[in-house]
Amino acid sequence: MKKSIIFTIPCLLFFSSCSNESENEKILSYFHEDLTSFVYTNDQELKLLSTNKEDFILFVFSDCGCGGHTDSVFTTMQKYISETHRLIYAIGDTDYKQLPISLSETFPLYPQNATEEIETMPALYFYKNGERIFSQNYNESMLQLDTLSTIIENKTTPHGLYLLNDLDSYTYKGYDFFKIKENSTTLLDEKISQNECSILYSWKSCGDCYSLKQILSSYYLEQQTKLYFFEVNYYRNGENKATLWDNGFPVKYQFSDYRGGKVPSIVHYKDSQRISFLVYHNDVVTDGIVTESFFEELIGSQKTEEEREQYHQEKVVEYLKDLENK
Repeated sequence: MKKSIIFTIPCLLFFSSCSNESENEKILSYFHEDLTSFVYTNDQELKLLSTNKEDFILFVFSDCGCGGHTDSVFTTMQKYISETHRLIYAIGDTDYKQLPISLSETFPLYPQNATEEIETMPALYFYKNGERIFSQNYNESMLQLDTLSTIIENKTTPHGLYLLNDLDSYTYKGYDFFKIKENSTTLLDEKISQNECSILYSWKSCGDCYSLKQILSSYYLEQQTKLYFFEVNYYRNGENKATLWDNGFPVKYQFSDYRGGKVPSIVHYKDSQRISFLVYHNDVVTDGIVTESFFEELIGSQKTEEEREQYHQEKVVEYLKDLENK
């Protein structure tokens, strides 16, 4: 029986206990099976990526149409993305220059001098928790696929997390990109209808979602291991919450049982029906006492935040092992 999630547990419990300093300097850069080019972004989306403290890779290029380094590196990068399906954001300098100076520590000011621009662009920037940790300005090594691959692989954590949100084709200044289509569930629905799979429902503004992705990434050992995740931002944010989320999205995807549907949740489906699910964190604590929890045995306890963190991580491991053995 084919399943879309197979985890091997390389260490007993926690992501933090498995990590070393070099691993902590790496980022989670996700994949998407349909990606063959960059995902184009803009200044507003970049500010959100930083505010939400996300990990991501950003490719900044000159969009003057003058070719040169940009065309050559763009071609090499597209080959890399086509082979790996790694999600890498891209932005042209016209949009990039709209970022306010107040964000210059996170997003380096684009060169104003034409000579400097030629020497340093295009560039790759690597972000962890919304902060830039490494910059790769243009040099000739970026024209070699093997060298470029090494640069990226050395700065990213191996994992099997694949984004399941739909993509739209997008053309900008003659270059072909994609845009993430957050208000569509075509790929999600197709995946659920295909035999058996596990889906992680995540929300970009949710710290617990990021923590769970970190934990899940620590269990990745083989390239064939995949866990698909769907970002619910469009359905969960702002005005849409009342109309699309409450009594809507979580009900349709069968994880509304606990407090109307909380994220992060991992749902395991078979023949389009939920077989099991797990909600990570989202306990309600009043005066130091747990009054609501996905795990009934926590209710009434006075566990500290650290103790509850440990408990939830133990339950994630237990749940993943159960999925492996089924």
